Amino acid sequence: MTAALNSVELPMDVLRRSFRPNEQHDRGQPCCREVELALLLSFVRKCVRRRIGGNLYVCGSPGTGKTLSVKELIRQILQWRDTTGALPYVSHINCMSKSPREIFADILMSIRVQTGTSKAICAIGTERGVEADALRQAVKGLETSLIIILDEVDRLGSKGEQILCELFSISCERSSRCVVLSLANTTSLSDSLLARLNGRDCKPCMVNFPAYSGRQLKKLLTQKAVRVPYENIIDNSALQLCAKKIAATTGDMRRALSFCSEAIDRQTKESSTATVVCEHISIEHMVSAVKQLSNTDVENIVKLLPQQTHFIICAALKQNHHSRFTKNIPLVELLETYNTFCTRAAISGLNACDFLDACSTLSDYGIFGISGAQDPWRQKIHLCVSRDVLLNALRDKQKMISKVLKLV
Repeated sequence: MTAALNSVELPMDVLRRSFRPNEQHDRGQPCCREVELALLLSFVRKCVRRRIGGNLYVCGSPGTGKTLSVKELIRQILQWRDTTGALPYVSHINCMSKSPREIFADILMSIRVQTGTSKAICAIGTERGVEADALRQAVKGLETSLIIILDEVDRLGSKGEQILCELFSISCERSSRCVVLSLANTTSLSDSLLARLNGRDCKPCMVNFPAYSGRQLKKLLTQKAVRVPYENIIDNSALQLCAKKIAATTGDMRRALSFCSEAIDRQTKESSTATVVCEHISIEHMVSAVKQLSNTDVENIVKLLPQQTHFIICAALKQNHHSRFTKNIPLVELLETYNTFCTRAAISGLNACDFLDACSTLSDYGIFGISGAQDPWRQKIHLCVSRDVLLNALRDKQKMISKVLKLV
């Protein structure tokens, strides 16, 4: 009897599991990403059926459904056949913590495994370009399409540009059946990479995954809540608040799920000391969770950022030092202030391209908001996090702040 009772999940446990990212539940057509998935399917299907190469750059902020959509794309691809009746080969590589040589080697190994032959494996030397040449030779021997998917390609930094340039070039060669999809959290290709790709006439098509809107986030959260077989277990107003807060900053669904999980934890803790247990998530639980996680998340993120990015945050704080309200700061002015700080601290600053990448990263984390023209140097940034939270996150850098900012 006791064992049977212990095996029954409590309502909050069921709800908590529902709000975790779960591949089994999230399989199939991604909700609110039907248009983007259709664009991916259309592009790849055209290349496979016509037996031609192609390049696609899939971009968007973290937590906007890119990886989920690509997983559904792969699932459907593996059911296709080209005009000869052959299934395409798929090589899905996560670029996190990989060198260019490891990425090329992984692709070659994937070809070997799927073709069942060893001819695709070529010696990977140490000279520049040997890795790309080995892949180029392997691709020439394939009788069906090879779809290469590179996830988190922006984590490679400047090395990623070389990889993309080589792969995009291979897919554009005559009679190539190589289709390259690169996934990145940056919303555009750098000017230097675009210039190199234009020079080789292999500029990719682009599919952008915009941040989820409040309406979309509410729909996604509600979709997870209704899976729980208990009525009114979570207030509609609590989900609405969560969606609204996330949409106002990053539009990151994963962050929205974190807020919901924190609200559930708070309700569970509250119930453990209550005389009467109420299995219900109220808007008060969500308000508390949003406040706590917003500050904690930012502090943890900031602590892990490199020193150069700390200096960019300091530059933004300095620009807002005498302002009562958060103001919009032209990126050009922010760069000037940042360079002044680097000179004052006697360290080498980031170049303009890396500076823009760092600002984009801060925007992805919801610390900066970026608005304005498409030209990055005409854009403006504003702080999405309170001054006190950022200073608290940098409290271990008090000497740096005192010396450079003269704020504390």
